[in-house]
Amino acid sequence: TSVITGTAQPQITRTSIKDVFINVPGPEIQNEIYMKLESALTQVTNASILSETIESQGASLRRSLLNAAFTGQLTKGVASV
Repeated sequence: TSVITGTAQPQITRTSIKDVFINVPGPEIQNEIYMKLESALTQVTNASILSETIESQGASLRRSLLNAAFTGQLTKGVASV
């Protein structure tokens, strides 16, 4: 808020932020952050692939169960009891 100028239309100008300093971690810490993010991204990618596989297998199972139900294969054991 200290760098915002103007009242009717607030704005941030180059002049108002030229003396603002931002602490940036060194290369070693940046690399650690990068490695953690890369690991997390890999885990998310793997989870997404697994989720798609499970969804596909579930759809296949549903189709086979519906087929078995409509062809009477699910009631044969019940009928003979």
